[in-house]
Amino acid sequence: MRPKAEPLIEGSDSLRARPQLAALVSEAIASWADVQFGLGVVLSALTGAGAEQAVAMFLALTSSAAQLAALRAAAEVKLTREELELFQAVMIAVGAVEKQRNKLAHHIWAHAKELPNAPFAGRSR
Repeated sequence: MRPKAEPLIEGSDSLRARPQLAALVSEAIASWADVQFGLGVVLSALTGAGAEQAVAMFLALTSSAAQLAALRAAAEVKLTREELELFQAVMIAVGAVEKQRNKLAHHIWAHAKELPNAPFAGRSR
């Protein structure tokens, strides 16, 4: 007969106990800053503003929804129909990546002692 399984252990200890996993998670979360910078540069190209100003404006918008709305508004004014279709396809891909990044950043990590190499990112906060 199998002994009763221990409950999941939740919280930051799950990553602390697995430094290699923690490094991968940190790298994935931090790489989102590169995506945001790139989107700010796209805003620069769409508005004709200097890259420094456009990135500063983009990052001053503190919610992702506001950032993407500003970018979409500029694209709708500036781009041709074909360019806008491509832009929208790229933005769908960006949204999918952001969703995965958000799971890494905002879900509660957990592990089970009986499964030492199996992390869980189950519940959202």
